[in-house]
Amino acid sequence: MGALRDLPSRVYAAAASYLAFTLACALLGLADRLSVLLAILSAASPQLSPLFLSIMLAVSAYAEGKLALLAALAPLLPLIFLKGLQGWHASLGVLLASLLALAGGKFSPVFIGFLYAIASSEEPRHAALSGVVFASTLFLFAALALPAPAWVGGLIKVPGGLAETLSSTPLEAVNAGQVYLKLLEEAARDRSLALSFAVMVASAFAASLLSEEIGAQRSAVLAPLLLAVMPLTSALEVETIAWLTGLLVAVTTSGAASTLSSVKPKPVRLPAVTRRRYGAPSQQSQLLFRDLLPLAGRIREACSSGEYRYLLFLGLSLEDEKSFAELVTGRECSAKVLLLHSLAPEEALSLDPGETLVVYIPPLTTEEAVRILSSVLGFPVEAIETIGLEALSRLKYLDRSSLGKVASLADSLISRGYPAKRAFETAILSMAPSYTPELAALIESVLSRYMVIGLRGR
Repeated sequence: MGALRDLPSRVYAAAASYLAFTLACALLGLADRLSVLLAILSAASPQLSPLFLSIMLAVSAYAEGKLALLAALAPLLPLIFLKGLQGWHASLGVLLASLLALAGGKFSPVFIGFLYAIASSEEPRHAALSGVVFASTLFLFAALALPAPAWVGGLIKVPGGLAETLSSTPLEAVNAGQVYLKLLEEAARDRSLALSFAVMVASAFAASLLSEEIGAQRSAVLAPLLLAVMPLTSALEVETIAWLTGLLVAVTTSGAASTLSSVKPKPVRLPAVTRRRYGAPSQQSQLLFRDLLPLAGRIREACSSGEYRYLLFLGLSLEDEKSFAELVTGRECSAKVLLLHSLAPEEALSLDPGETLVVYIPPLTTEEAVRILSSVLGFPVEAIETIGLEALSRLKYLDRSSLGKVASLADSLISRGYPAKRAFETAILSMAPSYTPELAALIESVLSRYMVIGLRGR
């Protein structure tokens, strides 16, 4: 079931990495023999697909003895991987869009528009890196693949004619350095080149900033309009009808793609309670503690049996302990209910082990936290899994009550026009981690001292 659930993401990773790699190889004059292997690896581990793609490009250049090309690619490949750490979907999307913009001919503005659809759904620093990766890829590949400088889609001027520089001397590192030196010389001599690079990065950043104020769809339409600066300042180089058409296509594509990506899917095959508004505390608690509800019978039995004097609830936060205790103990309990976070550490460790039962609320794994958010928000699991690695890795350090707050904040942001992915990331990163080393040490001490129910696998 897990593999089927992840199938769309795996197919996207395989297809996007395969197409980006074959395009890159075609533009650089490399054989694409590793494309099938790359697709298989990307499907097996989508999160690592940008890393796999970077490695395969480097290996292909090295295997063909094109060490100068490898050295020229060296500054770009880590940027692709770094973008992948922020979010592999966006990394592959930006890379593929830049290569298609270069190779797309009259369809280039369509792929330029995709940059703004992606950037408008990201937070500003992620969007800025998207702009840098897009512009850097476009400029470096154009410099090595095109015979002379050219206008892409009538909107962006790119360099060209530098392929011969890779073989100008017997020293590969020197040749690679010459490529970048000539790029700088060309940019200094032709202001359209420097302006194109700067405006692409700035407009991607602006798409993100604007989305916070006016929503992603509107910002995806407005941000590409900044591209008009280049043809307007180089009126003699580009025909008016060409750049106006290109700008219209880019704006239309960006707006349409952003609108489609922001459509909130309907909940599918979820329990009826998840289709209701999760504002009701009892409903939300049942979702947040659903994996622990099978313990309710044993806890109530401990309450009524009189075997234990103390029932100590142990979780990552006072809110978790209080909510779960109210959910499972019922109205009457002969044992005294204690919450770890309401006690001093020495007080929690001074209870009589023979009279104390600990009810453990264990930390969630990343996968469990994603499933809970999916249930509360009504989004498919794979939609939440597309968030950046920084946000995804923080989930396992949050307590369950914080996940409820994440869901509430994300829903609020989406209703204000935020794209779902960005809303998830913003909400998650706004929460402070609950599972700290100090708490972990206290939990270990408590678990080793008392009788416990709720441990994993028991």
